[in-house]
Amino acid sequence: MENVQVNPMEWRAVVRFEVLLGKTPKVIHDEMVEAYKEGAPSYNFVCKWVRRFNAGRTDINDDQRSGRPRLGGAVDDVSSHLEEQPFASVRSTAQELGLAPTTVYRIFTNDLGLKKFVSHWVPHTLSDEQRHQRVELARSLLMRLEATPKTEVITADESWFYMDYSHDGRWAHTGDEVETRPKRAIGSRKIMIIVIWGVRGPLLVRCLPETRNFNTQFTIEILNELDMAVRRFRPKLGLKHLKFHWDNARPHTSSETRSRLSELGVSVLPHPPYSPDIAPSDFFLFGYIKSRLRGCSFGTSDELLGKVTMEIEAISRNQLESVFEEWKGRLFTVIETGGSYITK
Repeated sequence: MENVQVNPMEWRAVVRFEVLLGKTPKVIHDEMVEAYKEGAPSYNFVCKWVRRFNAGRTDINDDQRSGRPRLGGAVDDVSSHLEEQPFASVRSTAQELGLAPTTVYRIFTNDLGLKKFVSHWVPHTLSDEQRHQRVELARSLLMRLEATPKTEVITADESWFYMDYSHDGRWAHTGDEVETRPKRAIGSRKIMIIVIWGVRGPLLVRCLPETRNFNTQFTIEILNELDMAVRRFRPKLGLKHLKFHWDNARPHTSSETRSRLSELGVSVLPHPPYSPDIAPSDFFLFGYIKSRLRGCSFGTSDELLGKVTMEIEAISRNQLESVFEEWKGRLFTVIETGGSYITK
């Protein structure tokens, strides 16, 4: 079926009809995408008109706005253009409608009362199939977490850390010359740090030697070292029967790594692809630690690793348990929103 071309008034009529049936904005938008294909309105458009109709509005016509006599149909044209393309710029809108950029800017700000907001970046543009996969795997992961004591769940990930986290500014008197600082270059020295942790705190914090590659062999070495570390409080079992979570990086999912995890008796928890927003190391740990490194510079990788380890060990158990509760809350949100990214 080809894309259906409609005008915003028809969209509003459809939204009002669906609101009367008690449907949610997401359901309404999904149905309109199915019907109109690329000609469907944005999700923000649907949400806006659902709110208005739920608040008692019944009119599907354009709002009456001041300035219309002066600008004729330009306000309506700009409004309709933004409903179809909510990320359109002043310049692109002016070019599309044959108006002066200053006129479009005045309509944006004065007539429509709009302000520009910066969008959140997301890791990946998700397909419908990937959204479905995120929902299904989030549901499976949430069920496993709900059925498992927090102390039996451990999570792992790795991240790059720079040797220099100096502050961007310094105190100075008015009129003093403040030296410039070069932007961090692609080749700035950094090391990869692997952190494996749970509500008990960090179980293993290691850096990838600069002469090594992050590959299956190194990953298996880390698992063997982790098993020895866990035997401090589980001397007979080691990793056996624990629930282990990490992302789908190739060294994590290779046949050799899976085989070693099986030999250690570890049960691996599912994790959807392209989903750092529901990985505790990504949505909490690494950002928290790097914020604690501001103002610090390190001469050696051992110094940096020591500081990172100290900051992780200083996190209270109550805070770590709250992160695990947030983890479950995020999984629930992914399920409820049909696989959308969590951007806050």
